[in-house]
Amino acid sequence: MVGTDTPLRITVIGAGVVGCYLGGRLARHADVTLVGRPHVLDPIRAVGLTVESGEGVEDRLHVPAEALTLAETPVAVRRSDVVLVCTKAGSTAAATAEFVPYLRPGSLVVGLQNGLHSADLIREGVDATPVIAGIIPFNVARTGPATYRRTSTGEIRIAEHPLAAPLLRVMEEADLRVRATDDIQAVLHGKVLLNMNNAVQALSGLPLRAELLDRDLRRCVALCQTEANRVFTAAGVVSRVPVAVPAGMLPAVMRLPTPVFRRLARAV
Repeated sequence: MVGTDTPLRITVIGAGVVGCYLGGRLARHADVTLVGRPHVLDPIRAVGLTVESGEGVEDRLHVPAEALTLAETPVAVRRSDVVLVCTKAGSTAAATAEFVPYLRPGSLVVGLQNGLHSADLIREGVDATPVIAGIIPFNVARTGPATYRRTSTGEIRIAEHPLAAPLLRVMEEADLRVRATDDIQAVLHGKVLLNMNNAVQALSGLPLRAELLDRDLRRCVALCQTEANRVFTAAGVVSRVPVAVPAGMLPAVMRLPTPVFRRLARAV
């Protein structure tokens, strides 16, 4: 790993909305390389990268293009201390096969993707390099050619590992809420439980807030979550959700009358 006076070298594989947001936040505290497609990277080359939290003008951060390394191929992994894999889950195996030849000894690979087994797919494609899982609980939207806005809140969770300490430190310096966890698989199952909302929102065609304030749509989500909890129980899995409500209580919360749900959701 790097010394205390050397910036942590981070390569983001699959720089889409999440990868660009993370890279933009981390760029002032680490040496960041974004590996992505031209339609994402070319606007950043032209005007730099802007990331926002949606919490006010003061949290709008602009990163000049020269403060980042932008690449269409993962060659930069050769010099990376940490590799953040932010591809879609279905692209995990293909992306891993592309960057594995460049992995250096002593690096750490972190899978920051949806799904229960994305990190396992990365692990199958590498040799001795440690691979750990993590989750990004918040949503990010591309609001301009090179502007990415976080549209919800939440705390990043990353599996405990000795090599993860420098990454956690840099994330905290970058004002990214993050915590190491000793049971990342339970957290991943909890994220799947929360993601039961995604299909209902997509089918409704409504923004997240509007969809969640419709009790009939929340009842649909509750049905999906109830079934998921049954499957998890049958599989012997105890899920953890990154909100102040036990996983088993989520369906009941979703079924609450809207005025009650609105007050509880605001507190959560």
